[in-house]
Amino acid sequence: ICWYFTDTWEQFRINGKIEMIDSFNADPLKLH
Repeated sequence: ICWYFTDTWEQFRINGKIEMIDSFNADPLKLH
């Protein structure tokens, strides 16, 4: 259970960073 929770948290944390980066990169494109 511990390793599953750790993997899930890692995946959630990585996905969160990717979504933040995508949103940050997409905003300037929308302005154009």
